[in-house]
Amino acid sequence: MDVMVSGSYDETIKIWRLSTGALIHKIKNVHTSRVFKLMFDRSRIVSCSHDRSISIIDFAAELPHARLLL
Repeated sequence: MDVMVSGSYDETIKIWRLSTGALIHKIKNVHTSRVFKLMFDRSRIVSCSHDRSISIIDFAAELPHARLLL
């Protein structure tokens, strides 16, 4: 897999192409505060934020995202 996913203080999740360092996609409006932890695989991104939520973006199910508030 030639991608890396990062969370940011600007409340976004960014997907990068490792081989070129290019930004592939910027996911907005998932969190309302900085994203400080995430994990990903080929079909989903799970992120948590300072806004006390966990977001699951599931590409396999074609869901924009599911959000859990803690």
